[in-house]
Amino acid sequence: MHHGAAIALVYTLPREHRYQLPSDWQLTDVNATVAVRRQYDSNGLVRRSRTSCLVLWETQLPMFRDKMASMEAALKPVSYARVGYVSDAFQRWRICPLPVQEVLSRLRSAIEAADLWNLHEIDPQALLSHEGYATTPARQLLFFHPRYFVRILTADPASLLEVPLKFTILELPEGGVTVRWADPLASFARYRNLELEEIGRELSEACDGIVGAVLRPY
Repeated sequence: MHHGAAIALVYTLPREHRYQLPSDWQLTDVNATVAVRRQYDSNGLVRRSRTSCLVLWETQLPMFRDKMASMEAALKPVSYARVGYVSDAFQRWRICPLPVQEVLSRLRSAIEAADLWNLHEIDPQALLSHEGYATTPARQLLFFHPRYFVRILTADPASLLEVPLKFTILELPEGGVTVRWADPLASFARYRNLELEEIGRELSEACDGIVGAVLRPY
């Protein structure tokens, strides 16, 4: 390296420090070493179109490490309660050993393969960190398709409250990642409408198929 030259470096973050990134920066995946910035709007929704590599000057690395360490120390850890099993009556869930980012990537692909649209992604971990709380990685993935909106409107517009559908992906403190979603069959059955019951059945089967494809053979 030439003396006095300004050398730009892509900062490689050790795996054990991956949660020390500022809230608007995150790794490309849980095993990655290159940090990637993802912009969020006021609701915590990802703006996919604005992504850039985290590039630091060589002299900035120690300062950046200190900043990450101080930020982590300032966050208050959230203590998770035990899951209530009453929810099994109206929710479905699966657990797997895959990292959150891998599950998220597979879900996006499986949703598209099922002829549904990926609508939005919400990052609860980033939102909570802005308020001073530390949590494990989590994502909420919203998806649906306009053809179902049309059927719902012609059956009972009040049931629009049940959509879009959503997967919640959460890394558990004790290890493992859960994928949880409200069962559309149970959600639409409450309206006592034959057309909505059929829509709920179709969407329930679609959700089961998506998660089954993603988590096979777990």
